[in-house]
Amino acid sequence: MDYSKIEKSDYKAKVQFYEERRSKINELLSKDKVELDVDYTFALFELGKYYKCLSILDGLIETVIRENILLLDGVDIFHALLFKKAASHYNLGEIKESTKVLEELIKMDSQNETYQTFFKRCYRNEYKQDYKWMGGLVVGLFLLAASIISLEILVVRPFYFESAWIVEIARNSIFAIAIFILLAKEYKFSKALTRKLTSLIK
Repeated sequence: MDYSKIEKSDYKAKVQFYEERRSKINELLSKDKVELDVDYTFALFELGKYYKCLSILDGLIETVIRENILLLDGVDIFHALLFKKAASHYNLGEIKESTKVLEELIKMDSQNETYQTFFKRCYRNEYKQDYKWMGGLVVGLFLLAASIISLEILVVRPFYFESAWIVEIARNSIFAIAIFILLAKEYKFSKALTRKLTSLIK
């Protein structure tokens, strides 16, 4: 089977070809081998085999540096491999590891919008974990407000209408506090993200 005849998006065929001919591929000249290694690794990624992909990536990155292979098919292969590493970690739920790799990529190419967009997504996930209590508090407040509304409809307005305004103020105040916390959380995230990106781009 001729590797060049395999469809570009037929990742299963690419992986099968590589794994059936691994020993022969290891005998190829350095650049030819690296090209197949890279294509194999990217195929593993597309098939969702992130652990296996990561097990190869570090060695492949070292080889690319050592052999001074800058471009493959017009692509900056060093950056492409690092990005696949970040994406693999992300897809495995390893957000901190993904963020670290993206930080290095942004330092190397501060104008790349793809890196920055992906970094923002990772940073937001980390931020959510660090400030999970705020999200829990907001949910609790909304549930409390919903309970007050039920009480207001079923009990207060039918039987204690003159006191309904007090309940209404309490309900609206709880909603306002919950919304304020949400806005404060988003503002805090935005400020933290801006500071982080600024420090990386400098």
